[in-house]
Amino acid sequence: MGRATRWCVLVAAGVLCTPGRARADAYVNPWVGVHFGNESARSGVRSFGVSIGEAGNGIIGVETTVGFAPGFLGSSVDNNELDFMAGVTIGPTLNVTGRSIRPYVVAKVGMIRTSIESPLIGGRFARTDFGLAAGVGVTHDVTDGMAFRGDLRYLRSLNPDAATNSLGVDLRRFHFWRLAFGIVLH
Repeated sequence: MGRATRWCVLVAAGVLCTPGRARADAYVNPWVGVHFGNESARSGVRSFGVSIGEAGNGIIGVETTVGFAPGFLGSSVDNNELDFMAGVTIGPTLNVTGRSIRPYVVAKVGMIRTSIESPLIGGRFARTDFGLAAGVGVTHDVTDGMAFRGDLRYLRSLNPDAATNSLGVDLRRFHFWRLAFGIVLH
């Protein structure tokens, strides 16, 4: 590669990766998701929720998320999973082709609630555990007031107890992955 070509590549990379304009934008992010990675769970588009946060002027932002997955364990019993998490996002805001893009990592703490009911067996079970979430994602502005967002998160309860129940579902260290896509409104 010639010297001129290297300079052109470096200049282009510098222009594409310059920080975007600094702004402290609060946002709302409605999303839909696919969960997987739990042997008891039924995979597919089964979750939805909303995230509310602020990206901040620097690389650190804050975010709270509520997620709901009806039929998480399949359709043989009435069940759902509800999670409420709060934490931080860390990632730079980059200016790419005139619009901001923000790759980030996320770490959160909160609760994961699992509810299962079976009229056939006559059992009802609900459990709320302390949980953690961690993941990666990217937000890409399409206008000054709207962006697209996608992320992958791993959620895990920290309760080591088996939680005996009449439905035969083991919720010991309940965990799953969620891939979510949504829009961000500034």
